[in-house]
Amino acid sequence: MKLLLILFASLGLTQWQMKSSTADDTQWTEVTVPTTVLSALVDKGVYPDPWIGMNNFTIPDVSEPGSPFRDPYQFRTSFTLPAEMAAASHIWLHLDGINYRADISLNGVLIATREQVVGMFRRFRFDITPALKRSGPNELEITVYQTDHPGTPTPGHQWDLFRPNRGNSGDGLFRDETMKMSGGWDCAPVVRDRNMGIWQDVWLSASGEVTLEDPFVRSEVPSSDKAILHVESTLSNHSNASVKGTLTARIIPESGKTLTLSKSVTLAPGESRIVAFLPYTVENPLLWWPNGYGEQHLYKLELSFETGLRKLSDSVKIPPRPPVMCAGCPHRGLFFTLNQAKCTVLGDIGCYTLGAVAPLSAMEMTLCMGASVSALHGFSKAGGKNAVAVIGDSTFMHSGMTGLANIAYNQSKCVVIILDNSI
Repeated sequence: MKLLLILFASLGLTQWQMKSSTADDTQWTEVTVPTTVLSALVDKGVYPDPWIGMNNFTIPDVSEPGSPFRDPYQFRTSFTLPAEMAAASHIWLHLDGINYRADISLNGVLIATREQVVGMFRRFRFDITPALKRSGPNELEITVYQTDHPGTPTPGHQWDLFRPNRGNSGDGLFRDETMKMSGGWDCAPVVRDRNMGIWQDVWLSASGEVTLEDPFVRSEVPSSDKAILHVESTLSNHSNASVKGTLTARIIPESGKTLTLSKSVTLAPGESRIVAFLPYTVENPLLWWPNGYGEQHLYKLELSFETGLRKLSDSVKIPPRPPVMCAGCPHRGLFFTLNQAKCTVLGDIGCYTLGAVAPLSAMEMTLCMGASVSALHGFSKAGGKNAVAVIGDSTFMHSGMTGLANIAYNQSKCVVIILDNSI
């Protein structure tokens, strides 16, 4: 994720018009972005809601000849910069999610091509300053293209629970950097346009010649009385001249002493660089504890870069903790109990895999989906003691039952804990 710490302001672009590239200019229709093409057409009543009854089978699939989702779709919008943005040195266009390829133009000037903008889960940012009108309306157009290999689903297998590739279009879609499940899955229907469209936000930001990007704090908590903080950020010089300044990080607790770190930095013209401070040890930190174990304290990080002429700054709140399960998650109590009982816990794929890290530190192994049950069987056969397998309910139904059947067939004594994710 690219997080641009902006100097001036930002502007979201949500109101657009959309049409097929094969339609004439009378066919533009109002849409709200983010949206997929199919979602917009359902909203307009062109197609029925695919989530109701058998409606999904009445919508043409992109694999079918003549399907409207084979053609590119055009999105256009108009915007005028507010005064506080118009004065900025640089204006940036942010695309947080396009599926699958896109051509982008502003005021008739090509900004990027479909060879550059490709991939559903990539985020893009472009300096649109040269093509921009500082006053008056700007016309932005994005042409979105279908996935390279949409594949052909197997609808005839939708009703056969144990047929291979039930409803799946993995013959093509798996080759693209997109959502594989949109081609159908054993637990999900086929998405007829493969989620083609602008599926995340489009927005503008304004900056000066130097930007602070991607602020990052990594915290190590080896014990409850010590935390080690690693602080870094990317500095980018967008000017044609060298820039010299001081990068300062201030870490501010809810109470107590503020930590200040500074570093002198010189950037060449056009240079971007990750600037990292030396690791800093915080004694007796105010920790973020899981719900029921203590308070959830937050520290505030303030980053600034000062050149003597201008000060660029922003702030973000950071928890001094590793990733943990959600507040109120019932699985934490289970992992705490297993840890106290000194069990060897063989884990599985899911959010509950966080039971492997501090402060729970209860899981010894995670291999792949459904492997916990089979691994437990092998562990017990090898003479392992006091071991259990943990697996989520949906994962168990998907790929854990075979391992349990193997345990039953071999009459092995194993403890398998199926986590109820509906709680």
